[in-house]
Amino acid sequence: ELATLINLPPGTDVKLAMPADDYPIPELKVEMDSLEREALASRPELREQDYQSRISAAETRKAMLRLLPGLEFSAGGHYDSNSYLVDQSWADYGVKVTWNLFNVISGPAAIKVAKAGEDVAAARRQALSMAVLAQLYVARANYQEARRQFQTSDELASLDGQITQELRNRHQAQGIGELELIQGELNNLQADLQRDLAYAELRNAYGQVFASVGLDPLPAQLKSDSLSDIGQGLASREAQWQRGEIATP
Repeated sequence: ELATLINLPPGTDVKLAMPADDYPIPELKVEMDSLEREALASRPELREQDYQSRISAAETRKAMLRLLPGLEFSAGGHYDSNSYLVDQSWADYGVKVTWNLFNVISGPAAIKVAKAGEDVAAARRQALSMAVLAQLYVARANYQEARRQFQTSDELASLDGQITQELRNRHQAQGIGELELIQGELNNLQADLQRDLAYAELRNAYGQVFASVGLDPLPAQLKSDSLSDIGQGLASREAQWQRGEIATP
C-alpha cells in the first residue's frame, strides 16, 4: 500500500527513516470567517458556477438584442455619359430598416427562458456555496475530534510506557515472570501503534480543512520539478498555514 501511494513498483524494498519521538500537533490558527471567505472564492466548483452565471446573463442580453431592428446603410457614387442628362455624375445614400417578425413574436418567450436560466444559475451557486461551507464545517469538526483522539492516545501510550518500564524493573528484580513482561511490552507496542494511527488521522484531518477551502498545498511557482524542490515547497506552504496565513502570495 505504501509503494502504491508513493508510486513505486510492487515488492520494492523501502528503507524508512524513523522520525524523532515527538508528535507536534498542527495548530489551526486561521479564523473561521477567513476560511469561509477563502472557500467561497477559491473552490473550483464555485468558479465554474460563476462562469455559468455570466453565460446565462449573456444569453439574456443576446435574446433582448434580437428584438432590435436591423439597420443597413448604403452609399455610392454614379456616372453616366448620356449627354441628355442634366447631371452626368451624382451620389446617393440610404438607410434600410429590417425587422424579423419571427423574433418579435418569439422574443418575449426567449427572454423569459434566458432569465429563468439566470435564476437557475444563481440558485445552483447558492446551493453549492452552502455545500462548500458544510464541507468546511465538517472538516473543522473532524480536525477537532482527531486532535482530541490523538491527545488521548498519546496519554495512554505514555502511561503504558511507564508501566512497561516498571515491569522491566520488576523482572530484573525477579518480581515477575518473563511472560508477564512480554504481555506488558505488547500492550505498550499496541498503545504506540494506536498513537501513531491517531496522529496520522490528525494530520489528515488538518490537511482536509485546507483542502475543503480549495487551497493548493504547492506554491504557485517552484524552482524545478525535482523531489527536493517539491518537498521544500510543501514544507513552506504548510509553515505558512501554521502561521495562520492562507492568502496566496
